[in-house]
Amino acid sequence: MTGPDRELWIIAADGGKALIYRNNGFDDLPDLRLVESDDPVVPPNREIFTDKPGRRSDGGSHRSAMEQDDAHQREEARFLKDLGESLSDAAYKKKIDRLVIFAPDRALGILRDHLGHAGAITEHMVNADVVNEPADKLTERVRKLLA
Repeated sequence: MTGPDRELWIIAADGGKALIYRNNGFDDLPDLRLVESDDPVVPPNREIFTDKPGRRSDGGSHRSAMEQDDAHQREEARFLKDLGESLSDAAYKKKIDRLVIFAPDRALGILRDHLGHAGAITEHMVNADVVNEPADKLTERVRKLLA
């Protein structure tokens, strides 16, 4: 059975924003309604690190700069991990029956690792950055994908 009788969520995510839509329509005529928008502030590295990278001795008279951690990417990965775990929890509690995810390749990889129970109900994982697309364009993408 497809359509509004089965809870379908559409996720549009990247490393810094996630939009969760619920399909109130059918597969061939989706009606996407925004359920939740998560847009945490992930500052760029220049705002996270105020000091220059440290230096270390090479064992002789030379000193080399140490490579600085990419805190921005680490925060994006944490955000996607949390999203994946919350989707897994929703699937475990039977709040959703079907799942479609739109995200860029890197974000899909991180999400895939943390979907848990939601992995079994995920019907499509689409490599596309649609977070900033208008809802009508996303609706059309979903219609084509599910038809």
